[in-house]
Amino acid sequence: MKMEGGTNYDNYNTEECVRTVQELFPLIIAEAYSTKVFSGKWQTITTKLKVLNLTITSITTETSCSWAENSLLKELLPKVVSTLKEARDHAKKCRELSYSGKLLMQSDLDVVVNKLNLHQRDLEILIKSGVLREFSNAIVVSRPGPGASRDEVSFFMKDLFARLQIGNTQLKEKSLISLVQILQENNKDIVIDEGLDIGYLVHLLDSNIATIREYSVLAVSILAKSDACKACLVGEGVNVIAPLIRLLESGTSVANEKAAEALLGLTVVSWEVNHIDRENAWAVSAYGGLSPLVKICQHGSLELQAIGSAVLRNLAFVEHIRGPMAEEGAIPVLIDLVNFGTPAAQESSAECLHLLAANHENLRQMICREGGVESLVRLLEKAPNTHVQEIALRAIHSLSQSMFSRNLLMSSGFVKQLTVLLKSGSSAIQELAASAICNLSQTDEIKRALGDAGCVGLLAKMLDGKPSFSQQIAVRALSSLFVVDINRKEFIKDDEHVSCLVRLLDPQNETVSKTFPISALLALSYSNSCRKRIVSAGACQHLKKLAELEVVGAKKTLRKLAGSRLRKIFSAKW
Repeated sequence: MKMEGGTNYDNYNTEECVRTVQELFPLIIAEAYSTKVFSGKWQTITTKLKVLNLTITSITTETSCSWAENSLLKELLPKVVSTLKEARDHAKKCRELSYSGKLLMQSDLDVVVNKLNLHQRDLEILIKSGVLREFSNAIVVSRPGPGASRDEVSFFMKDLFARLQIGNTQLKEKSLISLVQILQENNKDIVIDEGLDIGYLVHLLDSNIATIREYSVLAVSILAKSDACKACLVGEGVNVIAPLIRLLESGTSVANEKAAEALLGLTVVSWEVNHIDRENAWAVSAYGGLSPLVKICQHGSLELQAIGSAVLRNLAFVEHIRGPMAEEGAIPVLIDLVNFGTPAAQESSAECLHLLAANHENLRQMICREGGVESLVRLLEKAPNTHVQEIALRAIHSLSQSMFSRNLLMSSGFVKQLTVLLKSGSSAIQELAASAICNLSQTDEIKRALGDAGCVGLLAKMLDGKPSFSQQIAVRALSSLFVVDINRKEFIKDDEHVSCLVRLLDPQNETVSKTFPISALLALSYSNSCRKRIVSAGACQHLKKLAELEVVGAKKTLRKLAGSRLRKIFSAKW
């Protein structure tokens, strides 16, 4: 190895380098004290030389007997020797006043100071890594095999992180490749347990070398999928969000994809670390991540679009990010993905639209104006599985809360799909369909159209043999449809429908709220024929008990059902 200053140290081993260093330290310091020029610079240099000497001495006396065989130390010490030789030459020139110019010599001394700082930093990193103390018989550190112990993997990881900070570009690349391989073998927890310097790995995301950026972001994307590692990636003194967003904007296609994957892992919805995820979501928005995310959803590869839309979906769980997301133009892009994206992109985009529409009327109207209703109805019809079907229906349900979208839904073929979902969908889908009917049933015309489509009979079947929440949603939808006379007549055609409704009034059935069953019966009681069937099914005895419990609406409904014959009987008690 040819070092600065013209000296060849190819034949020098580590121990010889240490002896040379220890010989040079007192000579340089003596030369420095005898110089008459640049006294401030030489005082700084001598101080740094003393600290460096102490550090090297501690390595040779306090670490394991195999320190001389450490490959990183073999690389560092010849560089230290070269710097010391350079400093001695400058000291001699300053003492003899044989330098060619003051400015040039001042610059040369600054270079020496910087090199000494770098050597001290590298040696401290090597000491801190612990690789000089552990596995005294480990001369060459190779990647542990499948059967390696945890201690061996831990030692290898420490050595890797030391090489990342000390090594040259080629060594950094090799170290990053090995790091990725180790992390892919489910050794992510070692990074946390050993307190390795994640901050430096994050620092490499901004490297000016593309391959180092790509391997670094690949390692970060693996760590970001681990709940335990998230806090290290965004913790004290470490902020991975900003460099990831920079990679989204200007990285290679590989770096774009892995940066998006890392953001997806950092913002994923998780009840265990929900507070971390929300902070990360806020950070993505605060560092300007919404715009590049929307752009990759619009112009990225199919796979990148799927990842980007999933990140937007995660961000949309934070309510105050939804408005800024819409301002960045996310809504038309998400609707395009619902129409033409991959199945994964369709799923996450539909879910994102559901979140955007959940509690924001302006955003609902924006989605409707951009064709979101029609797109979601088509996705609902062609959904490849019940999971996607449920996501599309949730988004439609959110939109159905808006008066702006109701006519669009009624004219888009949605009612026909509602009957299919009520008839053969899962309990969750039936509940969503019934809830959508509640939202849509705002005018007599719509209620009549829903009745004509057969929704009354299908909702009635949900009153029996279904989970209590399904029964409650179904009876709520029916109570709104019963405003129209033809829907009441359709319901009472089957005596079993009436019996099921009456059974929901039973005070002993505490799983179903009595509000909507009472409301439904009150609506039915406006018809003489309906009243007779309700009374025959035993509604009055349940209503009497509910009236005694002062349940809202029970007395009024009982009076309506009883008529003049029974009104006098109960008037005294009330």
